[in-house]
Amino acid sequence: MGYFILGCFEFTPWVNFLFNSSHEILSWFNIDSVVESQVLIGDKGSLSMLKSCLGLNTMLLFASLVFIMGGNNRAGWIYIVSGLLILNIANIIRLVLL
Repeated sequence: MGYFILGCFEFTPWVNFLFNSSHEILSWFNIDSVVESQVLIGDKGSLSMLKSCLGLNTMLLFASLVFIMGGNNRAGWIYIVSGLLILNIANIIRLVLL
């Protein structure tokens, strides 16, 4: 299912969001960086993002496991949404550390 999702959709806005968030956090620490056409360019190198690096497979696995184990209740959905937010924050922190 994850490969189907990765193949069917364009994730340019999501990549731009991740790189712009990373750029903003880097500016808090006075580290110069620039985001240009899905590439984060820093002083010592650059990062480009592939679809497989977005963490979609991890998010899909997490959400499906919680949904299957927890059933269809409100607490399960809150847990899924908060878990996906935490995974996105961890992904942004990973990009900042790289």
